[in-house]
Amino acid sequence: MRINMNDRQNRLATLAATLILGLATTPAGAAVTDAAVSGAPRVDSAVAMAGAAQIPALLQEYNIAHELNLLAASDYAHPGLADAAPGAIQDILEQAGDEPGHYQINSDDPATLFIVNRSRDFGVVQPGNEVSRTEIETSARQLLARLGIEEFDISELRVRRLMRATSDAPDSPQPMAYKVFGDLHIGNARVEGPKVLISYYLDGVLQKVRIHWPRMEMDPAFMGVNWTMERILPQVQAAVAAHPLGSIDGALRLNVAYALEAGLLRPVVTVTGMLSDGDGSGRWGILEIPVQP
Repeated sequence: MRINMNDRQNRLATLAATLILGLATTPAGAAVTDAAVSGAPRVDSAVAMAGAAQIPALLQEYNIAHELNLLAASDYAHPGLADAAPGAIQDILEQAGDEPGHYQINSDDPATLFIVNRSRDFGVVQPGNEVSRTEIETSARQLLARLGIEEFDISELRVRRLMRATSDAPDSPQPMAYKVFGDLHIGNARVEGPKVLISYYLDGVLQKVRIHWPRMEMDPAFMGVNWTMERILPQVQAAVAAHPLGSIDGALRLNVAYALEAGLLRPVVTVTGMLSDGDGSGRWGILEIPVQP
């Protein structure tokens, strides 16, 4: 169903959004984050209406009802780090490549694991002893498997080299470590919360582990829901109208994701757009809208 706002509704929505922008408030139940322009997603929508009036067409353009229905048909559960693999930390340290006593461990939060090598410097790796990205990814996969996080949970790991330049050669940075990043996706939807960061020395010895992976399962209230434009539109349009993104002239991008609350996975619709700061530059605004069945 496509809804066109009349002139009076447009003026009211614009006024409300302008007031909200001036007060820097956020609609109830919605979270806002800002990202640097260089790291923001590309907005390629051809739709260029204003603010909340974009939403009916954007819901169709990005096929949000279909994407939410895919989430409603998904199933996922994980017991969390605390229960997934008893004895895994000791096993990881024995395989880390350095003395187990060199590692500091913090696992006070049962959903979070932090391990760091406090005794080894990055400069101890001799030239020629570096391992490949493929070997690093294999090591990371093995570590995650010991924690009960399998390839099913993280289908893609991003392996990056950490570079360092010296004052003697500022234009010639050299690799000093590997960083491995991972996020949880269910289907095409990203899950906000679970994170993987693993660091290795260039020779493949473990340097640092920082993983947050709580217990989680689908909220049964959202499983099997039949999402339609009629169900989604009022929720998304109201949230955008009450937010600074509701008053911008530029394009908006919509997507779906999961939010994790009290161990339950619930769908959200994300709205991304460029916010103006008044001096010609801008910042990306991301509005997360929890939708209700």
